[in-house]
Amino acid sequence: MTRPKKNEQQILEMREKILDAALEILNEKGPNGLSSRGIAERLGIAHMTLFTYFANRDALLLALSEREMAKIHAQQEIFEQRAKTEDISLIMEEALLFFPEFEKKNPNVYHIAWVTVLEGRANPENLLPRTAMNIQHFTRLIQIGIDQGIFEERNPSLAAASVFSMINTPLILWHSGRIPSESIRDQMVQEMLTAAMRYLKKLPNPGA
Repeated sequence: MTRPKKNEQQILEMREKILDAALEILNEKGPNGLSSRGIAERLGIAHMTLFTYFANRDALLLALSEREMAKIHAQQEIFEQRAKTEDISLIMEEALLFFPEFEKKNPNVYHIAWVTVLEGRANPENLLPRTAMNIQHFTRLIQIGIDQGIFEERNPSLAAASVFSMINTPLILWHSGRIPSESIRDQMVQEMLTAAMRYLKKLPNPGA
């Protein structure tokens, strides 16, 4: 007997259940412990059923990372709204520090979102729109700072790419095994934050 075809809402709900199970396993076992069979076992479904909803493991990981990255973008919208009425320097610091704070709370999600591509385990094209969205966010914040005369007049997109790279470099190096301890990683984050803010802020006019 043929099973009734699922409607669009049922498909979306099942995709979310699969992603929830994947996130649980990811948090428990890390990226290397996440498998399609493990997800299927946790949900009590046939292994091949997963591929009705996701073409392959890479597609599942992409959907999971994009769903979790959406939480970052939601917070970024709040930063941009606050920047219109609050101290832009403080908002910029918060926006930059949001990445290391997110990484500490969600290290495995951060890893699949930003590091697996560098390890050659994911399609690099998947990283491009994600990176572009973050750079656009910082571009808007920097433009506000320039308009207010707080940040140095410079190409805001280039400045955004620079500070975004600066704050994430210690995190990516840590996940790549190139930093020996968390304390050094955290010190580097603080150094990068200081350097980024010095780079952005308008220098005082000595003749003023």
